[in-house]
Parts: sequence; C-alpha cells; structure tokens
Amino acid sequence: MRPLPGLLLALLLLCDDTAARSKKKKKGRQAGAPSRTPTPLSREQMEGLRPLMEAAEAHAAAGAKQAAIEKYLAALELAPNFDMAHYNVAVTFEETGQFEEASIHFRRTLGLLPQGDPRRIDVLSRLGQLSARLGELLTGPQHADQKRAALGEAEALLSEVATEQPTNGQVRFVLGKVLAEQGKGKRAISHLRAALKASPSHPPTLLQLGLALHRHGGAEKREEAERYLDSALRADNADYHAQVGLQLRETMPDRARAHFERALALDPKHQQATSTYYRLGAMLHLLGELEEEDALYQRAVAAGVRNFDRNLGEFDGYFARFWHL
Repeated sequence: MRPLPGLLLALLLLCDDTAARSKKKKKGRQAGAPSRTPTPLSREQMEGLRPLMEAAEAHAAAGAKQAAIEKYLAALELAPNFDMAHYNVAVTFEETGQFEEASIHFRRTLGLLPQGDPRRIDVLSRLGQLSARLGELLTGPQHADQKRAALGEAEALLSEVATEQPTNGQVRFVLGKVLAEQGKGKRAISHLRAALKASPSHPPTLLQLGLALHRHGGAEKREEAERYLDSALRADNADYHAQVGLQLRETMPDRARAHFERALALDPKHQQATSTYYRLGAMLHLLGELEEEDALYQRAVAAGVRNFDRNLGEFDGYFARFWHL
C-alpha cells in the first residue's frame, strides 16, 4: 500500500471532481457526464496500439505489473483518448497500490465513455470504492474535511451504481459502510441488509450490519445487532479477526477482545499474531486479569512469537509492563 501522502493526492482529485459534479448538476447535466466527444482513432493509431496493448496484457498476465503499466502509458502517448488503455492502466495502478494514478485514469475513462455505455457502471463502482477506501484511511481531526469529501464522493458514486445494480452485494456493502460512517444509519442498515441478502454468510457484512444496528438502530434493534455481531465471530480467518479487534478496541472493547481471542484460537502464529498478543495482553492488564495475562504470555512463548521479548531485552516475569507497546 502506498504512503498516506500519495493517498491525499488522490483525495484532492476526488474533491476536485466533486466540485465539478456539483457545477454540472446545477446545469441539469447528469453526474459524471463526459465533457466532450472523443475523437475516433485513426488507422495509424490502431496499428500502433495493437502491439503495445498485447504486450501490456501479456505482462499483466505474467504478474509484471509495472512493465504492463509502462506499455499502457506508451499506448496513451500514441492515443491519449483511448479509453481501454486508460481503464486497463487504472486497474493495474490500483492493483499495485498507486491509488492517485488509478483515480486519474478512471476519471479519464469516465470522461471518454458515452452515456449509456455499460462500462460506465464498472468505472463508477471502482472509483466509488477507491474513494471509500481513502475515507477509511483518513483519520484524525486534521483530515476531517478531506475524509468528509472522500466519503461524500463515495456515497454519490456508489448510490448511482446501486440504483443500476440493486443486487450488487459488494457495492451495497461498501455503500452501507460509508453511510454508517457518515451517521446515516437508516440508509446504511438498508444497504447492509441488501448486501447480506446477496451474501448471507459474509462475515464483514454481518459485522457491519451488527455495528450499524447497535449504533443507529435504537434499543429495539439491540438484540438483532448482538445476533449479527455474534455471527461475525464465526469466521475462520485469523487475520480478519485481528483486524476487527483493532477496529473495535476503542469503542467496543469486549467485542474486540472476543475477536482477538478468536484470532489466536484459529492460528496462534497468524500474520498479525505479535500485534494480537500485545493488544489482548494490554486489555487483560488494564482489566487487572493478571493470571489470564500471564497465561497469554505463555501461549505466545509456546507459539514461538517471542520477538517482543527479545527486542526489549526483558524476561518472562516482566513481560506484563510491555503489553501496551
């Protein structure tokens, strides 16, 4: 994943496009409408494009993403309005974590596709989910305005896609998360229910629906919320539970603890195991559950996750004081 400064550049592009959309809307034009009609490719351009596109696709299929990007960009030097090259390079940029470049080329693709072209929905979906990702990554008061812009952009784009594809579970899921984060609980719950209908046993949807009902559904929805939150614990991916624990540790520590424990039960040496042992140990220490904390440390040692101990130069009996690091 690219560093946050690169993501902020992508966000500036999102904000600029939001302003452009607002102006177009006032003029009665549809959001995302192309500003001009692209010039048809000449025979010479088509002949030059063929080997470049074939080479790019071969590189992409072989996993040589950067080489593929170079060929796509070469194709765009030859034909700047070639929508397929813009789209393919945008997808490849996104796959390699280069989100600002992906945003640029998705938007250029959108500007080149005529209204009614079925490919527009896919581009809107990708752009909306990219904006949602940016909104999730922007944290802290210093990024509040940028986060609001990213989430607003994601809502607008994904709402358009959801209207055209109401059974698209992935889009309804991301849109539900975006709406919940903006405090639009009723609409968030509606979209998350639709996402769950499309994928009834999808743990992230179960989790997000449970959280939305817990936070926005009122007392009468509390039991239903708990049911969905309990169901989310049944997922069998340790790294997923580690991430959920990190997400919930400030707002729902009991739930976070359950997810940390589930992660370790599934795989004591999962990819994020060191962090999981630390975070769970810190919770136990703060709760005064020192015997449980010591037992957890012994489990960490038995699993071979000892880099925290060696790096700190401490020994077993004093491990508790370092859980918070």
